[in-house]
Amino acid sequence: MVEPFVKMSTRGNSRWTPLPPMAEDKIVIQKQSSLTNFPLRPLKTKRPFTPRDRHWNHHGHNADDPLSLVGTNVRISLPSVKKSLLRLESSRKSSTESLGSMRLPAILESDPQNLRLTTKPKRQQFRALQAAVPHENEEVDNILTASRKFSFQAQVRTTDRNNDITTPGHSLTEIQDCLHRVSSADCQLTLLEELRQLAKMLSLIKADTQQRRAIYSTLSPLVQHESSAVLIALLDVLLLLKLSRINLTMVAKILFHVASSERNDEELHAKAIVTRFFHAISESCPVTDGDLMIYGYGALKFVSFNRNILKDLVNQGLMDVLVLHLQILSHHIEELNEPTPNELINEVFQISACLRNALDVQEGRNSFMKLDGPSLLARLVDQFKSDPEIMCNMSRILSLLSLCDDNAHEALNHNDQLISNILELIDSHRGRPELIVRLAFSLGNFAAKYQESRRRILNHGNMLTTLPEVMSQYANQTIQSLKERPTSKVLEKKSLPSNSGAGDTTDTLIKLIRVYANTSIDAECGEKIALNDTVVQTLIKLAEASNQIKCEELALPTLATLNNLSFYPVLHHEEIFEQIILFIDRQYPEPIALEAVRVLGNLSRHPQIRAKLRSNDHLIRVISQWSGATGSKLQFPALGILVNLMTDAEFRAIFRLRNGTSLLIGQLRRIQQTQDYALGSLLCQCLWNYCIDADDPIQLLGKRQLDALEQTLIGLLDLDAEEDPNVSPTYAEFSSVGFYLLSKLCSE
Repeated sequence: MVEPFVKMSTRGNSRWTPLPPMAEDKIVIQKQSSLTNFPLRPLKTKRPFTPRDRHWNHHGHNADDPLSLVGTNVRISLPSVKKSLLRLESSRKSSTESLGSMRLPAILESDPQNLRLTTKPKRQQFRALQAAVPHENEEVDNILTASRKFSFQAQVRTTDRNNDITTPGHSLTEIQDCLHRVSSADCQLTLLEELRQLAKMLSLIKADTQQRRAIYSTLSPLVQHESSAVLIALLDVLLLLKLSRINLTMVAKILFHVASSERNDEELHAKAIVTRFFHAISESCPVTDGDLMIYGYGALKFVSFNRNILKDLVNQGLMDVLVLHLQILSHHIEELNEPTPNELINEVFQISACLRNALDVQEGRNSFMKLDGPSLLARLVDQFKSDPEIMCNMSRILSLLSLCDDNAHEALNHNDQLISNILELIDSHRGRPELIVRLAFSLGNFAAKYQESRRRILNHGNMLTTLPEVMSQYANQTIQSLKERPTSKVLEKKSLPSNSGAGDTTDTLIKLIRVYANTSIDAECGEKIALNDTVVQTLIKLAEASNQIKCEELALPTLATLNNLSFYPVLHHEEIFEQIILFIDRQYPEPIALEAVRVLGNLSRHPQIRAKLRSNDHLIRVISQWSGATGSKLQFPALGILVNLMTDAEFRAIFRLRNGTSLLIGQLRRIQQTQDYALGSLLCQCLWNYCIDADDPIQLLGKRQLDALEQTLIGLLDLDAEEDPNVSPTYAEFSSVGFYLLSKLCSE
């Protein structure tokens, strides 16, 4: 006797080569080049939510006030001009001197066209200023009257008596006196425009320290100004001058304060303040200029949320500077013989946060790869793996890069140390869901695409020891959180909000489940995972809980993972079956039912499961109904279950009483129109198993049905696949199965 064709078993002496051991070999895999002949599919999930709010994140603290620290009584305010802004250095040490052979990028030269002076006097602006401040008219009028003794020249000149500097409009002394007397922001902006013209002139010549000191002294009343417009104008003036390290730090703090509000982005961009500041900070040393790096990169992080500003910065070389500064800090920390100072840790925190934003654009990712960014990431992760806040930035970077379909993904995948560090981080930071969710997401992305990544992940000891414990921990937290939520809210929302406790743990849990779903695509990995008691028991518990509370967000990844694991000999398959049939018996949306039927198709290889199926009349009716549902996604996996059930004589008798052959022949006849030859192969396999014990096909099918089946097969097999380029690639498989079925019917 010819042995029945068991589609979900590798055994068999049938005359053609059985298909891979799975009932739904086409629809359960999105076929990729490396998985063409392997019928398992990677699990996809949404990218973790990344907050985009511009709040001051100082390492170790979070605060709504961008200029204060939580847990201290000290307010970080803009330093006074007397103590900071006026401290000028006669000469600035080159950063390269302290770094040996490492060279820092130089500031780009300013465009002379942007520094042209306006020679036309601006008297009308001062008249408007005078009219706008009536209670100050007398003082302003006296200043303007006295200013007539100065000549208006389009150059800088110094008098013998007071070393005064004049603009094409007014002298620096006049502007300074006005700034001390007026309080209107509009008036101050007018005066700052005069100063900007003066700063442009000074930038074209080598102004001495005394001249710059005079300008800084003039600007001192505006440092603590509440108006963003005035502070932006102040930055515009300062960035036109040559700044010492201390003064550049002052500029960084002002810019940080202004950039904390997205309302200022447009003006900062229009005046090129951000790019000019970036050029200044790019030649600074991260080892010696700690405050400048912390506030400067904090400001750049804020403004880089703006897509237009980010693209400009990347085009100006932002990625090169970020990588360079991180490399300098990393090497410096390696050479330290003492614990890393908090200032250096905070620098790495701010620079890595800015790096995360810079990787949002393709140009930034391309530069990052050319600079061997993945190796730098691996080194930083290894250096700071005990710091959860820096690791949160690193996890966001890894999450983004692992999702990109470019060279970054492949380079990260081939970094053995990085994958090992990720698994160790998940274990050591179990209580940080915001960190674990991104690390697990990155691992899932690696496992979804690369065969070698699956082996690397599984070969790490944590994969089958501590990681199942972490998944079980988050499963318990999620189940408890969902049970405490009102039933109506669970039913109303298919997905849980990310800002709720249940949403945070649920998303983290889903990313952990996905690691096992995608790693199990590899046969060696899948067999070991399917025999891990903690993993399987956790999935069974989640299936039960998601069924009780009807949480689709949790049910889908759970069932998809059980589908991949049940492809192999899996532990507790009868317990899995008891949970799966609940998803089929009850009214669930098609995506849930589809995953459940796929799992049931895998489980139907086991004789115990087929016996349970035969005893459930309602389940048989549902499966038969889906098998005949033309065009439904459920049709293919439901037919796969029938193929396996047909191996049992008892079920064939039940199928005969239900007149199931008419259903199969009718579906096979439609293949001529649909040309779905994969479905046709499954129908032929089902009929083969149905006829396996028949001595006389006429007695089994009846002459009318037998003639109809033979004519249908002859029509479908009358194609020359080699000469017709339009024939589906699955036709070869169908023709093999159909030919042997036709031969069996005709010979008997």
